[in-house]
Amino acid sequence: MRREAVGVNFSSFENGRWRWSAGAEASHRDFRSVIPGVTLTPSLLAKGFQLKQSAQLDAALQRWPERRMTLEGGLSSQLGRIWSQPSHSFEKLQGSARFHWFPQAQGDDYEVQQSIRAGKTFGDVPFDELYMLGLERDNDLWMRGHIGTRDGRKGSAPLGRNYFLSNWEADKNVYRGGVFTVKVGPFLDTGKITDGSAGLGSHQWLWDLGAQAKVRVFGIGMAFSYGKDLRSGNNAFYVSMR
Repeated sequence: MRREAVGVNFSSFENGRWRWSAGAEASHRDFRSVIPGVTLTPSLLAKGFQLKQSAQLDAALQRWPERRMTLEGGLSSQLGRIWSQPSHSFEKLQGSARFHWFPQAQGDDYEVQQSIRAGKTFGDVPFDELYMLGLERDNDLWMRGHIGTRDGRKGSAPLGRNYFLSNWEADKNVYRGGVFTVKVGPFLDTGKITDGSAGLGSHQWLWDLGAQAKVRVFGIGMAFSYGKDLRSGNNAFYVSMR
């Protein structure tokens, strides 16, 4: 698949409790040396020009300052149309909730985070608009025991039209200097992705368990993670910028 795209996005912050953003993207895609079949249907391989508009709303749902807890939520929508032969249209809806907690009364020596996200699609979604549960530079639906690419190409991690994902992690400060800090801790990722095609989706719940180290130097953050897929036993090492 070859794809070119250009987009624009606008954001607004309102009174510190909620914010919204809206954007648009124009793109073109085509496929080479791919033969449609049972899994890669003609609608998934639709080629041509696409126009997509997006909107997102994030809000601070609840704050407990005395307990140092926050709960945030978000909703997003993407509506697109592809001028292929024949033309297709689709919509992607996602919702999220994130819990953040500093267990101690002061400082950030310990930190706990839990996020839950779910997404659903309607219409004929092209291949590159499918949801993916796995580690990849342009994907934020992380199952940290699943690498999203193989030999530099997408498709190694589960793909599908609808998903549920839960990410839990806890961090402990192990070193704090003037310009250098290190946090380490465990994580647990749980997810499932579904699709009407038998060749897509996870077909069962996925469980990834592992540990990560977060390093920050001169304000630049990096995360090193090791995750184990408890279903297959596969291991995944990954480095990301944060």
